[in-house]
Amino acid sequence: PFYYSLADSFTICDQHFCSSITGTNPNRLYFWTANIRENLTGKALVWNGDSEFSGKATWTTFPERLSELGVNWNIYQNEI
Repeated sequence: PFYYSLADSFTICDQHFCSSITGTNPNRLYFWTANIRENLTGKALVWNGDSEFSGKATWTTFPERLSELGVNWNIYQNEI
């Protein structure tokens, strides 16, 4: 009953598969921004060494877009 209540109340993403067959950093960019390049003609960042991953993309992320539209959002994670 407890897990059903959580699933019914929140978005659950229990399976995550990589969006591009590359390293960790490009997939993190894709996860948060749906892109691995800054613009349509930009270089695709397909190798971990292609970009210095400082935790912030140079283009707009999903959380930033939601905040700009006044949509409240949260990240829930466990300690595993």
